[in-house]
Amino acid sequence: MIEKDLKYYLFKFKNWFYAHMAWILFIIGILILYFSSTYTFSQVEEQNNYWKDLSEKIGISVFSSGVFTAVLKSIQFTGIFKKEIESVMLGTDFIKNRNDLPVLWKSVSNAVYKSKFPELSEDLNNLILKNYLPIEDNYYYKDFRVTIAITELTEDDIIKFTQTCIFKVIALSKETEVLVKNSIQNDKINGQDTLNEKLSYIKIDGKGVDISEIKKDETSTDENNVIDYTIKLKGKLEYLIEKKDVREYSILNDNTKLFRLRHLTKEMDVSISYPDNVNLTFFNIGLANNFEHKHVEHPNYVGRVHKTGVILPHQGFGLAIRKV
Repeated sequence: MIEKDLKYYLFKFKNWFYAHMAWILFIIGILILYFSSTYTFSQVEEQNNYWKDLSEKIGISVFSSGVFTAVLKSIQFTGIFKKEIESVMLGTDFIKNRNDLPVLWKSVSNAVYKSKFPELSEDLNNLILKNYLPIEDNYYYKDFRVTIAITELTEDDIIKFTQTCIFKVIALSKETEVLVKNSIQNDKINGQDTLNEKLSYIKIDGKGVDISEIKKDETSTDENNVIDYTIKLKGKLEYLIEKKDVREYSILNDNTKLFRLRHLTKEMDVSISYPDNVNLTFFNIGLANNFEHKHVEHPNYVGRVHKTGVILPHQGFGLAIRKV
């Protein structure tokens, strides 16, 4: 009990001392200077100047410490130190010069949610950095416009449509090599590919590109078939890409169409038209801010826009297609 009381009083005294340190040092410094000039020290001075000089130096040092403490507390009170330190520690230049940004990101993230989800923190950090904040990407999409025109749904449930995409590619710098990919994936039924696809054209900044010169990669498994078209771009900060393809497949095998984006995308506009015998349902894929309805009203049309926030990789929209 006595030990606890002693610790409590020491804690109170320490706080009181820190709060009044400037005045305490002022008073002690003045007292030392005063006594160094009294008769007693004067008598000592006649015998030996050493003690008088020493006491004066100590008094001046203590008094100066009081002045410095008062000034420091005044600056601390006005928040100048805090603002300056924050501007350095949180400033863009300071962060840019660090070579451990992924580690710094994880440290900050852990401080935010590790206390709540300690078992998930590492997996969550890796997911955000690799998928939703892709640090290896060197470009993003902007003003992405998608037009899907469903022209026919046949009696044997074959849907036919054209898909046109117009979008801007914003590169990191003029020296950045941009690899723009267009992927088409379709599930197989009994090992057979049900996709009939044809790339109509690709334009870059309004100029047509020879389709035969575009790199085409096909990956086939027992479950699906994926076709990748890759275009290399370099020398500009911004490119305007336009591409159109024609597709058809059976909705009995797959009645959903998914449109996922590969890269970060700012603003997206979707327009879909369809014939009378098609029932169409639009749905969002993984978005924090969903698509909004466009102010366009007429039959057999779906219009959506995304203007709030950013669409992350692997997010987008989907269509559920049924025959009326």
